[in-house]
Amino acid sequence: MLRKEGLYFSPFCAHDILVYGGDSFVSSLIQHDLVDEFYLLVNPAEIGNGQQTFNPLKNDLELKLVNCEPFACGTLLLYYIRA
Repeated sequence: MLRKEGLYFSPFCAHDILVYGGDSFVSSLIQHDLVDEFYLLVNPAEIGNGQQTFNPLKNDLELKLVNCEPFACGTLLLYYIRA
């Protein structure tokens, strides 16, 4: 579905592409191997039943934490790259 929608252009793009979206959208990008870096904002809140960050993926996703930046409000900015 993603390739039909025009996301196949990424190998021809000379710049980074920033996307925002829900877990289904991001999971689709990961499944098509279109994500190199992840910036996650983590808020200190208890949410429901511990829902996964990404929808179940077909393959394991190995990430390396590059940086963790805390903010005064308690939110963390986590920066990951593919391992």
